[in-house]
Amino acid sequence: MGSLADTITQADLDAVSYVDTASATSTEASAPNATDTIYPTVTKTLALTKADDLNPAHYDHVGQVVTYTLTATNTGTATLHNVTVTDSPSLDSYSCTPTAPVASLAPG
Repeated sequence: MGSLADTITQADLDAVSYVDTASATSTEASAPNATDTIYPTVTKTLALTKADDLNPAHYDHVGQVVTYTLTATNTGTATLHNVTVTDSPSLDSYSCTPTAPVASLAPG
């Protein structure tokens, strides 16, 4: 009798499956529910970039301060959880925005 469309959300991608249930009734009868289950194709991918503030990338004296920017990006399709970024050797006055570990990191 008709067709319907659902728009997939990030929560749907993060879920194990998506279930859609339809029902039909009339004054005289009811049909059993009809369900359709679909499954997400999920990728869990984390990218990391690191850049210094030197231009060109050369240091030339004792006491020179080099500032690094580390960026973690969720390049997959699923939300990532408990994301932590570290550096070796440990950096002086390391700070992270938002505070690490990040509880959840959405794609993009």
